[in-house]
Amino acid sequence: KCRTPLLGGDTGQASTTQLTGVGLGLCDSKPLSRIGLKPGDWVGVTGKMGMGPALGFRRLLGDRKKVLSEKDYRPLARIEAGLRLRFLASAAMDTSDGLASTLHTLALLNQVSFELNWNSSWLDARAIRYCRSMKLPSASLLFGEHGDFQLVVGIPDRNLRQAKAQVKDLKIIGRVRSARSGTRIIDGHGKSQPLHLDCIARAPKSTLPEISRAFARVVKYTARLELN
Repeated sequence: KCRTPLLGGDTGQASTTQLTGVGLGLCDSKPLSRIGLKPGDWVGVTGKMGMGPALGFRRLLGDRKKVLSEKDYRPLARIEAGLRLRFLASAAMDTSDGLASTLHTLALLNQVSFELNWNSSWLDARAIRYCRSMKLPSASLLFGEHGDFQLVVGIPDRNLRQAKAQVKDLKIIGRVRSARSGTRIIDGHGKSQPLHLDCIARAPKSTLPEISRAFARVVKYTARLELN
């Protein structure tokens, strides 16, 4: 949409010179940051997730089925949604590193945990179809670190109705809990189980073999969750 090529930030090991441009600006009031989540806040995500992780998985698996196309992945930073939620959200962070890693970072920064209510409607239907074609758990898309650039936000209960009115594609995926509760996920049948957000966040990922091992760990772990 902006006719601007997008390159990820992990270019420190390139063999050629990398030039990066940085834009700076001023905020006329207290900015919305990653810190501010409180137990009881609702956890929301803008838009659909999963296309970024699915394409990352395709790259690792060498898939040639053409179930997905690079043209299917055109992420757009949710700046307008962030502005609409600026005075309604308690904290926000983009999902450029995937949902699980984003929640893991927010949990650490705010000393909280989450209770999530699993629903496949969080995910892009094309990404789900890809996972099914490759016999991958669709829940593995939550852990892919080639993210979708959506926003994860905390919404105080008093602001929830207004936040939904301001951002039509805001999906409520759970609530913030105290850190001692530990993050859990509830499936469609009401079964609650622990969710290890750091399953891949802390895994070594400096080389392709390490990335492949981390991916295999995610697939094995999400298959045990049986969330599909």
